[in-house]
Amino acid sequence: MATNIQPIVLVIDPDALTLMGLSATLHHQGLEVHGARTPMAAARAARDLALDLVIIDGWIDEGHGLPILERLRELPHLVDLPCIFLWESGFAPPSLPISTFSLHKPLDLEALAALVKRALWLPHLTNQQMVVPSCKFLQNRAVQA
Repeated sequence: MATNIQPIVLVIDPDALTLMGLSATLHHQGLEVHGARTPMAAARAARDLALDLVIIDGWIDEGHGLPILERLRELPHLVDLPCIFLWESGFAPPSLPISTFSLHKPLDLEALAALVKRALWLPHLTNQQMVVPSCKFLQNRAVQA
Protein backbone atom coordinates (compact mmCIF):
# COMPACT_ATOMS: atom_id res chain seq x y z
CA MET A 1 0.00 0.00 0.00
CA ALA A 2 1.44 3.36 -1.01
CA THR A 3 1.70 6.10 1.57
CA ASN A 4 0.68 9.67 0.93
CA ILE A 5 3.74 11.75 1.79
CA GLN A 6 2.91 15.42 2.21
CA PRO A 7 5.55 18.14 1.91
CA ILE A 8 6.10 19.88 5.25
CA VAL A 9 5.80 23.67 5.22
CA LEU A 10 6.56 26.09 8.05
CA VAL A 11 4.78 29.45 7.90
CA ILE A 12 6.37 32.20 10.01
CA ASP A 13 4.20 35.26 10.54
CA PRO A 14 3.53 37.29 13.70
CA ASP A 15 -0.11 37.90 12.73
CA ALA A 16 -2.34 35.05 13.94
CA LEU A 17 -5.04 35.67 11.32
CA THR A 18 -2.54 35.64 8.45
CA LEU A 19 -0.97 32.52 9.88
CA MET A 20 -4.32 30.74 10.09
CA GLY A 21 -5.37 31.84 6.60
CA LEU A 22 -2.12 30.75 4.97
CA SER A 23 -2.13 27.49 6.89
CA ALA A 24 -5.68 26.68 5.76
CA THR A 25 -4.89 27.59 2.15
CA LEU A 26 -1.74 25.46 2.08
CA HIS A 27 -3.41 22.56 3.89
CA HIS A 28 -6.12 22.62 1.22
CA GLN A 29 -3.33 22.11 -1.35
CA GLY A 30 -2.34 18.87 0.37
CA LEU A 31 0.58 20.18 2.41
CA GLU A 32 1.40 19.50 6.05
CA VAL A 33 1.53 22.98 7.53
CA HIS A 34 3.06 24.19 10.80
CA GLY A 35 2.97 27.76 12.03
CA ALA A 36 5.26 29.95 14.10
CA ARG A 37 4.65 33.50 15.27
CA THR A 38 8.18 34.20 16.53
CA PRO A 39 11.73 33.41 15.41
CA MET A 40 12.17 31.29 18.57
CA ALA A 41 9.10 29.18 17.73
CA ALA A 42 10.38 28.82 14.16
CA ALA A 43 13.75 27.57 15.43
CA ARG A 44 12.05 24.97 17.65
CA ALA A 45 9.91 23.75 14.75
CA ALA A 46 12.93 23.59 12.43
CA ARG A 47 14.82 21.39 14.88
CA ASP A 48 11.89 18.98 15.18
CA LEU A 49 10.63 18.82 11.58
CA ALA A 50 12.08 17.76 8.24
CA LEU A 51 10.94 20.93 6.47
CA ASP A 52 10.51 21.08 2.71
CA LEU A 53 9.64 24.79 2.51
CA VAL A 54 9.43 27.84 4.75
CA ILE A 55 7.22 30.86 4.11
CA ILE A 56 8.29 33.96 6.04
CA ASP A 57 6.65 37.34 6.44
CA GLY A 58 9.17 39.85 5.10
CA TRP A 59 8.87 42.06 8.18
CA ILE A 60 9.04 40.28 11.49
CA ASP A 61 10.37 41.45 14.85
CA GLU A 62 10.99 45.03 13.70
CA GLY A 63 13.24 43.85 10.88
CA HIS A 64 13.25 41.67 7.81
CA GLY A 65 13.02 37.88 7.93
CA LEU A 66 16.39 37.14 6.29
CA PRO A 67 18.17 36.44 9.61
CA ILE A 68 15.48 33.86 10.41
CA LEU A 69 16.16 32.04 7.14
CA GLU A 70 19.91 32.20 7.77
CA ARG A 71 19.47 30.62 11.22
CA LEU A 72 17.24 27.88 9.81
CA ARG A 73 19.73 27.08 7.05
CA GLU A 74 22.48 26.63 9.65
CA LEU A 75 20.82 23.34 10.62
CA PRO A 76 22.43 20.51 8.61
CA HIS A 77 19.11 19.07 7.40
CA LEU A 78 17.91 22.51 6.17
CA VAL A 79 20.95 23.76 4.24
CA ASP A 80 19.00 23.80 0.95
CA LEU A 81 15.66 24.82 2.45
CA PRO A 82 13.67 26.81 -0.13
CA CYS A 83 11.91 29.92 1.13
CA ILE A 84 9.12 32.22 0.03
CA PHE A 85 9.16 35.73 1.50
CA LEU A 86 5.94 37.73 1.67
CA TRP A 87 6.60 41.48 1.30
CA GLU A 88 4.37 44.50 1.62
CA SER A 89 3.30 45.86 -1.75
CA GLY A 90 5.62 48.54 -3.06
CA PHE A 91 8.59 47.35 -1.00
CA ALA A 92 11.73 46.37 -2.89
CA PRO A 93 13.14 43.32 -1.10
CA PRO A 94 16.84 43.20 -0.28
CA SER A 95 19.21 40.94 -2.15
CA LEU A 96 18.01 37.43 -1.41
CA PRO A 97 19.98 34.19 -1.10
CA ILE A 98 19.65 31.20 -3.41
CA SER A 99 16.45 29.13 -3.45
CA THR A 100 14.50 32.15 -2.26
CA PHE A 101 11.36 33.53 -3.85
CA SER A 102 9.32 36.65 -3.13
CA LEU A 103 5.65 37.47 -3.38
CA HIS A 104 4.04 40.84 -2.65
CA LYS A 105 0.95 41.41 -0.54
CA PRO A 106 -1.96 41.44 -0.92
CA LEU A 107 -1.55 37.78 -1.76
CA ASP A 108 -2.96 36.27 -4.90
CA LEU A 109 -3.70 32.72 -3.72
CA GLU A 110 -3.31 31.24 -7.20
CA ALA A 111 0.10 32.89 -7.51
CA LEU A 112 1.04 31.59 -4.07
CA ALA A 113 -0.01 28.05 -5.03
CA ALA A 114 2.05 28.21 -8.23
CA LEU A 115 5.07 29.56 -6.36
CA VAL A 116 4.80 26.86 -3.68
CA LYS A 117 4.79 24.18 -6.39
CA ARG A 118 7.83 25.80 -7.99
CA ALA A 119 9.69 26.07 -4.69
CA LEU A 120 8.99 22.42 -3.84
CA TRP A 121 10.30 21.23 -7.18
CA LEU A 122 13.68 19.47 -6.81
CA PRO A 123 15.92 21.71 -8.95
CA HIS A 124 16.08 24.17 -6.05
CA LEU A 125 18.78 21.84 -4.73
CA THR A 126 21.11 22.92 -7.50
CA ASN A 127 23.09 26.15 -7.43
CA GLN A 128 20.87 27.90 -9.95
CA GLN A 129 17.51 29.59 -9.85
CA MET A 130 14.72 29.35 -12.36
CA VAL A 131 13.20 32.51 -13.73
CA VAL A 132 9.57 32.83 -12.73
CA PRO A 133 7.70 33.82 -15.90
CA SER A 134 5.00 35.87 -14.14
CA CYS A 135 5.35 39.54 -13.32
CA LYS A 136 3.51 38.84 -10.05
CA PHE A 137 6.54 37.03 -8.69
CA LEU A 138 9.97 38.36 -7.95
CA GLN A 139 12.81 35.89 -7.74
CA ASN A 140 16.39 36.37 -6.76
CA ARG A 141 18.88 35.38 -9.43
CA ALA A 142 21.96 34.17 -7.64
CA VAL A 143 25.18 34.30 -9.57
CA GLN A 144 27.58 31.53 -8.71
CA ALA A 145 31.28 32.28 -8.65
